[in-house]
Amino acid sequence: GEIALLSNAPRTATVEAATATELLVLSKKDFDVLVKSTLQGAGNLEKVSSRRKLDLKKKALAGV
Repeated sequence: GEIALLSNAPRTATVEAATATELLVLSKKDFDVLVKSTLQGAGNLEKVSSRRKLDLKKKALAGV
């Protein structure tokens, strides 16, 4: 979900819980404030989202 939040793109994340789970919601506005307030966090999040975008492209090209 962070890829969609960072790039204003449609959400591509799918999560399936194996056990009972409590879900917490963070608005885009609050997410942006949180990321911008921590430069290190923003840098790490950008790296992770870039890697995931590349993985998604590779899967799409492979027909997975």
